[in-house]
Amino acid sequence: MNRIKSLFSDLRFYIITGSFLLSLCAVAYMRLTTVDNYLFYIRTGQIYGLCAGLCLYMLLAAAPLKKWFPKKTLGHLLGFCGPALALAAAYFACLHVSITFFKQLGGFNNVGVLPNKYQWAALLGVSALSLLAVLGCAAVLRRLKWKKNVWALRIGYAASIFVVSHALLIGPHMRKPQVRAAALSAVIILFSL
Repeated sequence: MNRIKSLFSDLRFYIITGSFLLSLCAVAYMRLTTVDNYLFYIRTGQIYGLCAGLCLYMLLAAAPLKKWFPKKTLGHLLGFCGPALALAAAYFACLHVSITFFKQLGGFNNVGVLPNKYQWAALLGVSALSLLAVLGCAAVLRRLKWKKNVWALRIGYAASIFVVSHALLIGPHMRKPQVRAAALSAVIILFSL
């Protein structure tokens, strides 16, 4: 009973549960608002990709926020929830990959048909997903000594470089100069801290 009580008082539990519920709500909302099946898969995949990127950004924003505000603040809270945020980012990235790969592309048969730009973008996306999965795995984090070691943060930075490269290569919204400038400025701000 005490273990269950501590589970419900842990913010990480709510991040993981909230991620699952958000993924269900996204599918329900897109199904209700989109008539065409192909457009439904495109929009749902984009929402999942955006959620994965936001979780990764919150994960990486913890260290600069701790540095700027040394007292207990949002940075310490995000740092405490780091493994859960990494797991949520990996979860949304898996959903993004599965919808994009199996529903939009049609599976392994159509990979060779893609232009080189899209193949490179897919490789970068899968690399980022692999790094996020490592970050979300508790056993790996214990071995890396999450609290004392900066390796986990470095893995997150590598994943964010792959995610930004993936979005710049393939993202339809990234073709707009305003969106591209906003995304690149957010990454520059994050890396400059």
